[in-house]
Amino acid sequence: MDDSTYKDLSVDEWDAMIAYTQLNDRHALDAIISEGDMTKDMRRFVAGVVNGSVKRPPGLKPSTDLRNIQIYNRITNLLLDDPSLNLTSSRSVDGAGAIAAKEFGMDDGATIKAFNKVKKEMEDTFYDALHER
Repeated sequence: MDDSTYKDLSVDEWDAMIAYTQLNDRHALDAIISEGDMTKDMRRFVAGVVNGSVKRPPGLKPSTDLRNIQIYNRITNLLLDDPSLNLTSSRSVDGAGAIAAKEFGMDDGATIKAFNKVKKEMEDTFYDALHER
């Protein structure tokens, strides 16, 4: 992509464009589109995305980070609201993972995996921040 093609982008618009074209992450682009206040160059870029002339890189899957964070937050809230609730289900009671899975239209194993992934990333970040000094 030629940098001079979109020279009047704001910083947020530039970040959204790079995230979409190089990282296959559409979240920032969707946020800018929903705000509606775009530069002329960003409107051209969005039009290119819509008409298919701007494509995502091949082989990359869309980012699931935002969804995983939403799942993590939902399961955490369920566990805080009901201390007797477990992450996993038992024979007679749905666990927080199963409840979240129904809400997100997913399998409970997938929601638990997403929850654990975000939890590990948060723990690793916290650990690194503590041992940075």
